[in-house]
Amino acid sequence: MNRHMTAQPVQFMKVSRPPVRNTTSPRRNYPAPKKKNKLKKNAIFLFIELIILIAIGAQAFLILTKKSNVEIAAETKIPSWIDVQLIDQGNPSRSGVILEGINDIVVHYVGNPRTTAQQNRDFYNQQDSDVCSHFVVGMDGEIIMCVPLTEKSASSNDRNKDTISIEVCHPDTTGEFTDESYQSLIKLVNWLRSTFNLSTDHVIRHYEVTGKECPMYYVRNPEKWDQFKEDLKAAEEGKEVESSYRKHKSGEDSEESEDYSADNSEEYDYSESENYLADNDVYEEFSSEIPDEEFEEIFY
Repeated sequence: MNRHMTAQPVQFMKVSRPPVRNTTSPRRNYPAPKKKNKLKKNAIFLFIELIILIAIGAQAFLILTKKSNVEIAAETKIPSWIDVQLIDQGNPSRSGVILEGINDIVVHYVGNPRTTAQQNRDFYNQQDSDVCSHFVVGMDGEIIMCVPLTEKSASSNDRNKDTISIEVCHPDTTGEFTDESYQSLIKLVNWLRSTFNLSTDHVIRHYEVTGKECPMYYVRNPEKWDQFKEDLKAAEEGKEVESSYRKHKSGEDSEESEDYSADNSEEYDYSESENYLADNDVYEEFSSEIPDEEFEEIFY
């Protein structure tokens, strides 16, 4: 080989290489930290708690500021269709003790046929009487108020402390009310219910308190008492109530009134009784008088 041969330049052979692959894993989009979601949930819970606290506070405010029925009674204006004749203060019938509450309305019957609302009220006002009711409804539909709505009456036994009592007059011994007394009773009871926010479930008979047959007709005929409750609701809705009770005409010379008593009651003669109230001018106009003990017995 010729040592003086000129060196040929080295030619490198191009080798094609496959493209370099990215062997690294693609970057994953990890979720953001849960801090924001947690704050959102906490805000919702705080809002709910705030609403609950506001509701509780409002309820507590209503309870604390709500007037009791006795307080409402003290501010209640008596309507003109009620004849207010309060029993004298200091009279044994009127204790003056303030009611603990007004939870029910108790309906009674006077138990003395043909006596008027005025007579019963005047009897309460005697010094030897220790019984009374808040109201007396007469056979002609008149209503007399005898005791303030805030005070206890003396007619419903151990429920005197939290009830309003109503005595209703009747023409005979069955104790059935007249149409006039029935209509006035509905009007009076619904006014009391509206004033003290009481449902018909809070209108009860003396019978429910002690088991006594009072008011007699509505204990012996419970369906009539149920009808009375329905009539209360109907009148409250503005519907006209038509009763099956007979009309009453006041006056000694009323032939219809005499026939009414003759058809529906037994005649009682108390003229031989030692307790005959002949010296009581309240009853002079009546041909049949009632002994003291029987008059008072009806309340106990």
